[in-house]
Amino acid sequence: MSYILDALKKSEQQRQENQLPQVDTANLALVDAEQATGVAALNSQQDSEIKKSAGVIVAQVSAVVLLGVSLAYWLLQQSDGEAVSSYSQVKGDNFSVVDKALLNKNIEFSDQQEQVDKETAVENIVSQPVVKAQQQEPVDIVLLPAHISSSVPAIEVSSHIFSSIAEKRSIVVNGQRMIEGSAIAPNVLIKEITAKGMVISVKNHLAIVDRSRGWK
Repeated sequence: MSYILDALKKSEQQRQENQLPQVDTANLALVDAEQATGVAALNSQQDSEIKKSAGVIVAQVSAVVLLGVSLAYWLLQQSDGEAVSSYSQVKGDNFSVVDKALLNKNIEFSDQQEQVDKETAVENIVSQPVVKAQQQEPVDIVLLPAHISSSVPAIEVSSHIFSSIAEKRSIVVNGQRMIEGSAIAPNVLIKEITAKGMVISVKNHLAIVDRSRGWK
């Protein structure tokens, strides 16, 4: 009987010993699961915080970079403005000197041009009668004003050759053979040899001299 009781106690003791490890294993598994869950949650929270921190850092860096770029652009604009202002001032001073020189040159040129215009006007006035005299039709020598005809010496034509070719024309006046352009006397020139005599220029007046009559 005692043998049976000892066997039962031993069996009960073994059963209890077998059950303790199962309970401990289950508890350990549960504890491990809870720890794993806590670690995962902690890691997730840390990742979230890291991402937020990274976003804040990126925003701050971007703001600093943008501020630096804006400051650099402003400084560049100020520098360019000062350079342009200085260049404009120097250029303006140079232009003022050049403008003064050009102004003085223009004044001198205007004075010279005015003087030339006056001289040209005077020359035109003086030469105008000459042009009119050369363009007027020749008249018979007897019709010349007395103060003009008095300058013409006696003219006697002894020979006269007329041709359609001007180079072949000739006339003998007062014993001298002459051609167109020859001078009979001071201020008396043979202007043209014609079929009936010649046309002479006397003090810019044209007069016709007949070969048969001449002039006395």
